[in-house]
Amino acid sequence: MAIVWIYWLSSFRIQAFSSISADTIFFPSPLERQQQQQQQQQGKMDRTAVVPITFRIRSTIESDIPDISEVWAQCVDRNKNPLNQQQGPFNFRRKMEFLKSKDTIQKLLVSRLQTIRLGQQTIEECYLSYEEETLEESDRLRYLWSNERFRTCVERATQLSKDPHIWTEYNFACAPQSTKYLQHKMLTAEDRATGELLGFCEIAMLQNPMTEELVSPTGEKEEDHTMLSPTLMNVIVNPKFQRRGVASRMIRSAQTFVHKEWNSDRLSLYVNSDNIGAISLYRRHGFLTMTDTKHSSVSDKEQYYMSLQLGSGRRKRLLVSA
Repeated sequence: MAIVWIYWLSSFRIQAFSSISADTIFFPSPLERQQQQQQQQQGKMDRTAVVPITFRIRSTIESDIPDISEVWAQCVDRNKNPLNQQQGPFNFRRKMEFLKSKDTIQKLLVSRLQTIRLGQQTIEECYLSYEEETLEESDRLRYLWSNERFRTCVERATQLSKDPHIWTEYNFACAPQSTKYLQHKMLTAEDRATGELLGFCEIAMLQNPMTEELVSPTGEKEEDHTMLSPTLMNVIVNPKFQRRGVASRMIRSAQTFVHKEWNSDRLSLYVNSDNIGAISLYRRHGFLTMTDTKHSSVSDKEQYYMSLQLGSGRRKRLLVSA
C-alpha cells in the first residue's frame, strides 16, 4: 500500500497532467496474435476484430477508484494464487479475501484523493486571503498545516500505509520542512475509446535507503528532506491487457512527470527480489539495482532498491518523445 501525500508543484499551482500525456497505440501481444490467427483460421473470429487500441495516461480521478480497486485486488489474488489463475470452482474463502483486499484498497485510495482535494482547496483559500507573490514557501506550508481537517486527513492516511515514508514517527503538530514531504501523483491508463481501466501507478516521495540518517549533536535523529526520493510504486496492469506495453508507457509517463514537474533528475522504486518479470522490465527502462533492502512492514520478501538517472542521453530523448 502507498503513502498518501498531496501533489504540489514548487509554485503550489495545480497543473493538469494532460499537458505531458500522450495517446499510445498498442497491439495484441505475440501470444494473443497467435491465438487470434488460430481463431481466424477456424472461422471463429472476424478478421476486422484484430485492431490496435489507443490509450492515454492521465491523472487519477474519484470515478477511477472502484475499477482500480477491482484490478488491484485481482493482481493481489493472482500473486497469492499463481497456479490457479483461471476462474475454476467457487472458493468462498478466496472470494472473501478478494473482497476484503478490494475494500482495503478502495478506502486507501479514497482517503488519498480526499486529502489531495482538501489541500488544493486550502491553498486556493490562502491565495484569496494573501497576495501570492508575498508568500514564502514556509508561509504557505504553515497556512496549509493550520487546517486541522487537512492535517488529520494526512495523519489518518499515513496510518494506512506500510511504505518506507517519513511520517512514521512524525510530530503532526509541526508543519513539514519542505513541500517535498507532500508530493504525490496518481496516474491512470485508460482505453480512450471505451474508458476501460488498463493500468494504474503512483509516484511518491519515499525514503532513500542509500542516504544515511542525520543525527543531531544531542543524539536525536534529524529530519532531512534530502533523504526523500521520487519513487515509482504500485504499478498494476489489468490482467486482460498485460504484455501490451501498458506498464512501459506508465513508466515513461512517470519519468516525464518527475523530470518536468518535480524538477528531479532521479526516479527510484522498490521491487521484490523474486519478481523476475518486473525486474527485467525496469532494467530495460534503465533502472539499476542500487542495494538490497528489506522492509518487514511492507513485505516478508527481500527487496531491491532500483534507481534511474533522468535527463541524459537516450533517456532524455525518451522523455521528450513521451
